[in-house]
Amino acid sequence: MPRDDDSFWISVFRKSPLIATCMAICGLIGFGIGFYYFGDPMRMRSIRLILCILFSFSCGGIFVGLIIGVILDSIVGAVRGEEKKKRRRD
Repeated sequence: MPRDDDSFWISVFRKSPLIATCMAICGLIGFGIGFYYFGDPMRMRSIRLILCILFSFSCGGIFVGLIIGVILDSIVGAVRGEEKKKRRRD
């Protein structure tokens, strides 16, 4: 559970940095794909439409990164074993 002074992303990175890293990387990849296909202002006349498409591609990439990160975190957690799962107390 996040503390009052932390943002959502800081708490995600503390709890599971593998999931958050996958989400960040896939979000950037989604933004890049959206920019590659729809970032040309000559083809698409509306800047608002371009920004909405880039935002939606980024959110889609973050969602895909969440799925990939959860799968990877589950695999890593199964391989690590029980001894190394003890976390340091703050």
